[in-house]
Amino acid sequence: MPGAEPTLLFVYGTLRRDGSNDIARIAPGAQFAGMARLRGRLYDVNGRWPALVLDSAAGWVTGELYRVAQHQWPALDALENTVTPHNPNGHYFKVAAPVETANAGTMHVTVYSANPATTRLVDLIASGDWIDHAAHLATPAR
Repeated sequence: MPGAEPTLLFVYGTLRRDGSNDIARIAPGAQFAGMARLRGRLYDVNGRWPALVLDSAAGWVTGELYRVAQHQWPALDALENTVTPHNPNGHYFKVAAPVETANAGTMHVTVYSANPATTRLVDLIASGDWIDHAAHLATPAR
C-alpha cells in the first residue's frame, strides 16, 4: 500500500488531532487532508483506544485524513501493532477502505482495521466518534 508518494490514511481514534497519540507526535509532518467518514462499527477497548470493524451495512465512523509519507509508516505500524507475516498476532490489519469526504466524494484510503482474533470487541461506540466518546469517559459522572 504505502509507496513513494504520500498515501492517505484515515484515522478514527487516538491518532486524531488532540488524541492521546496525536498523529503530529507519532508521524511528524503528516499533513491533514480533511475530515472523512466510513462505514463500520467502532468499539471501545477498555476505555483506552478504539477498534474499527469495517462493515458496509453499519453506521458511520468519523475520522480525519492525513497524507503520510513512506518514512512515517514504520512508527504508525509499530504503534498500531500491525499484523504482518512476522507479527501474525498484531492488533490491527492495514487495509484499503472506501471513505466519504465532503469535497472529494468517495475514495479508497489506508485504514487500520481491528484483528478480531486478538482484540476484545465488546463495547460498541454507537456514535462512531472516538473523540466524542473519549470526552464522555473523561467527564466525571454526577
